[in-house]
Amino acid sequence: MVDNFGRRAQGDADHSKVTDTSDNEHGGTQHRDLLDLIAEITGTEIKPDHGNSRLPLPERFEQFHADNPAVYNALRWLALQRKRAGGERFGISAVFERLRWEVAIQTNGDPFLIDNSFRSFYARMIMAQEAELRDMFVTRSSIADEWIAGRTDLGQAA
Repeated sequence: MVDNFGRRAQGDADHSKVTDTSDNEHGGTQHRDLLDLIAEITGTEIKPDHGNSRLPLPERFEQFHADNPAVYNALRWLALQRKRAGGERFGISAVFERLRWEVAIQTNGDPFLIDNSFRSFYARMIMAQEAELRDMFVTRSSIADEWIAGRTDLGQAA
């Protein structure tokens, strides 16, 4: 429980300290918390999506994701945090806004920019790749449905 001044009651869990333990590409385990992920995002230049209207939205998303893998990692971490704290299904918007908030209060640099049009793609990618999050996000029909259906390179959640 948090009082009117934002202080936690003794014994309350501090979910910002939850660590994500996952296998890395080298067969080992990595432990990360939100501050590590924010440092990863802010320690490298986020390459913006310049809104190249000549490219279809799925291609713009794929380019942004390839240029900025730390964004996926942080969104995934926040969604897992919500799920493990007893969270039910919710919208990807909550995760995006939490990430924006955390980056904003931890940095003094340029604002963290990410196109809202990418939300539906990230929601579907996270649910496809993370078994624990398979049905976590509430979604509406979107161009991202066609995009995810055509992807064979994403590890589908069991």
